[in-house]
Amino acid sequence: MKKTVGIIGGMGPLASCDLLRTIICHTKANQDQDHIHIIMDCNPEIPDRSAAIAGNGPDPVPKLIESGRRLEEAGADILVMHCNTVHYFYEPVAEALEKPLLHMPRELAKAMAARGIKKAGILATDGTKNTGIYDSVLTEENMEIIYPTPENQKFLMETIYEVKGGKPCRDIERIRVILKELRDAGAESIIIGCTEVPLILRALPEYADIEEFTFETGFADSTIVIADIIIKKAGYLLK
Repeated sequence: MKKTVGIIGGMGPLASCDLLRTIICHTKANQDQDHIHIIMDCNPEIPDRSAAIAGNGPDPVPKLIESGRRLEEAGADILVMHCNTVHYFYEPVAEALEKPLLHMPRELAKAMAARGIKKAGILATDGTKNTGIYDSVLTEENMEIIYPTPENQKFLMETIYEVKGGKPCRDIERIRVILKELRDAGAESIIIGCTEVPLILRALPEYADIEEFTFETGFADSTIVIADIIIKKAGYLLK
């Protein structure tokens, strides 16, 4: 039975569009009617997740629940929050909603384990790093995680917020250094643990023309993994 998908989006808006594009591009379809019925609530007013975790901003849970219920009322059968850091708040949101809420970091960890990956680097926000959102799900799959050095993590965090504000990365060579740092430390794959990171990576000449950051290209992109899970859970076929 085909199901309708509800996306709690706006974290940030451009990343939400990237998820929608990925779902559409990965669905096996020959005509409009072969695609998934998707409802997105792109709400940029959901409070900043990293700021809330650090105690410097309002709790995003009420807005997340409000968004989820709006999607349920509109007919969504499956829900997803398209942001990695927001999964720190997963439990209270999932408990408040009637429909199943997918867990993006956990699904990514399962996909990595299925490929036999034992050690991974990660590009993520401070909120995701400091709360161990990925550490916990990767530990369950017997995987080790490597973060950038504190200095490089600080630069990455600043760059993520610049992208959210529509600005280009001010030092793209520094991104290349961070990738090399993680791979030199033994990372078999690099987790794209923030939905803005693909937009940053595409500023590198070697990735400018890459359509998607796949396992085959040395990355584990949370957006791609959750898009494929959504397609299967909704009862559709992958290309």
